[in-house]
Amino acid sequence: MTSAGRVRPYTDYEAEVQECAECECRFVDHDGAVYDLMHRAPSSSYASHERLAADVSAAFRRGDVAGLRAELSRSEKFRFIIDSIDAMSGAARILEMGCSKGYLGAYFIAAGRDYTGVDVSATAIDVATRLFGQHFMVGEPREGLSYDVIYHVGTIGCVESPIRFTRALLSRLRPRGTLLFNAPNVAAARERKTAWIPATPPPDLVTLFSERFWEAQFSDAALVRVTCVRADPIDVLRWRLAVGRRASERPARLSVLGEGVIPPSRTSSKKAVRSTVRPAVAGLARTLQRLHALPQLTSEFGMYVTMIKR
Repeated sequence: MTSAGRVRPYTDYEAEVQECAECECRFVDHDGAVYDLMHRAPSSSYASHERLAADVSAAFRRGDVAGLRAELSRSEKFRFIIDSIDAMSGAARILEMGCSKGYLGAYFIAAGRDYTGVDVSATAIDVATRLFGQHFMVGEPREGLSYDVIYHVGTIGCVESPIRFTRALLSRLRPRGTLLFNAPNVAAARERKTAWIPATPPPDLVTLFSERFWEAQFSDAALVRVTCVRADPIDVLRWRLAVGRRASERPARLSVLGEGVIPPSRTSSKKAVRSTVRPAVAGLARTLQRLHALPQLTSEFGMYVTMIKR
């Protein structure tokens, strides 16, 4: 193990980032208590989960499956899951790990799929159940059930042991069943010359993965396919503009997270940017990339993994 540097996202929290020379992943210590805390804090980065759940709940109540699909597919990581599962049999039994407040599961429920969502946060499950029905549970899926497809989004970098977690999920799949997820890409940190990716700091996110990690660890149990994508040019432009500003910002205190003092998520303004302004900004960013005035970078969370159980 070697040190990749230190991160201090909060005034009272600092962590050393370790890098494994063998698998090339980076990680910090895991604290499982932080996740429900972030779900409860009204201005933590998790506030975007509740906003998204509220946004899709209106279409869910109308039974507007196409509207749900269109809204959720604005996110590349959600589109990866939706497109993959829509190509499967309608009778497939689906399990979502780390379902948060149920916004992505809402699409499969509305489409009449056999869906179950689980999460470690009782706060998140309470919201999901209130908005989308009795399809969610806290903790672990029921013993004795096997699934045709299991997926998770934004989860694998937050668990204590990604290898143990993934092997446990593969064990819950039927033969030739499919495991789908996205993962934070360590290449994104290296390209930005930072110890960690800017979008999500510890102790929320605790592991960044190399592309070769998945095949090396799981080829004995599954057929593994990994696809890595470039960052949206708008996200690259936003990152470049924010570099100097973040250096001058005073971080909030992690210890009072429940009081709602964590800076709001950077995703809070995304809906406004999607309007008529977004195409112009995207065009500008692409032009800057063609002129080499703006780099082309790896997407921080754009590592998409498909495993077919052997």
